[in-house]
Amino acid sequence: MRIEKTKPVKSSARPRPVRPEAELKALLWPVIKRLPTYIRLGWALLREPAIAHRHKALLYAAIAYSVTPAHLVLSPVPVLGQIDNIVLLFLGLQQASAHCPPEVRTRHLARLKLAPTQLDRDLHTLLYVAWRALGKVGRPVGSNLRFAGRVMRGFSRRVLKRLAGNEA
Repeated sequence: MRIEKTKPVKSSARPRPVRPEAELKALLWPVIKRLPTYIRLGWALLREPAIAHRHKALLYAAIAYSVTPAHLVLSPVPVLGQIDNIVLLFLGLQQASAHCPPEVRTRHLARLKLAPTQLDRDLHTLLYVAWRALGKVGRPVGSNLRFAGRVMRGFSRRVLKRLAGNEA
């Protein structure tokens, strides 16, 4: 029996870089898992009589935005179309819970087994992920929006001059 020698396989000493998408997904996954709990918190805060209606307005706006055609405009935009509803929900939760009496807030958070600072940490994570994800996409969109704004400003000036000229 003859034993052949094989050449050793070289392994790269450099670890593979973590893809930015995988990093963002790893940051978002715990927040997404807690999303049903946050929806229950929103429902409880909407029904809470101790909170004034004006402080619940952002929660109502998040619900209204989710079902209106305005949402369809942003849906195709990468990342922003997927995360906008969640960010609105979290901002509404933060607004309502900030104006909630401390004992009522503690009761709702304890019933749902949420830490008192969890909402703020998850909102911070969502805003960070949105900022990072929109970094590459947002720059061209922002420059195109600035260009469109300049075009519309010039157009509106011309229209106003024509209207003023017709009235004189």
